[in-house]
Amino acid sequence: MTARRLERANRGAELRIITPERAPLAIFGAVGSAAVARELDDAGVAFSGNAIAAVRGDERVVVEVWPGSRRFAVDRVVALPRAYGPDITGLRADIEGFLVTDDHCRVRGTRTVWAIGDATNMRPSYGGLAARQADCAAQQIAALAGSRVPTSPYVPVLRAQLRTGRRSLWLQRDISDPLDAGAVDPVPLGSPPGKIAARCLGALLAAHDEPAGLRLAQTV
Repeated sequence: MTARRLERANRGAELRIITPERAPLAIFGAVGSAAVARELDDAGVAFSGNAIAAVRGDERVVVEVWPGSRRFAVDRVVALPRAYGPDITGLRADIEGFLVTDDHCRVRGTRTVWAIGDATNMRPSYGGLAARQADCAAQQIAALAGSRVPTSPYVPVLRAQLRTGRRSLWLQRDISDPLDAGAVDPVPLGSPPGKIAARCLGALLAAHDEPAGLRLAQTV
């Protein structure tokens, strides 16, 4: 999107993504990653994978990339922040403070504590997956309260809308299945269509685009 915006403004710039990932959005599998790589190439965005970057210098900014000690002189750096968990006293957490949960989103070592989303050690942290975790936790809580509701373990089906500045691509992959190569399509792979794919949250976020108001739709 940055490349497209610069293009429309008739301003030249060299853009590069540096990431520990071996390929662009590799978590979406070979099919999804290849589609993202084509979009980056078409937009003229360079990609450096399997890399860790550090910024050096005061007046002239230099990004040093390992392995290989590659260096790039740059004018601007946009870096993602490092995330840490809440590290709640009395609840089991990993070394970075993220709560350790089981496949029903219950905090391990507890009977009546559930956790979802960015607070947990479930990876990746993503809104659509957090919404699925919330569904799973809600089922367990309702069952514990005596409601006869079906319960099922958390299944991390990752769905996303990739906005490129020219069009959108819809990506999907069951990240619990190492053999799932992923899927990509120019049309939505779930309903309601939106950047966050979730049974109720997706519809709520999409309500801003619905002139007739909120309409809930099911996402399988």
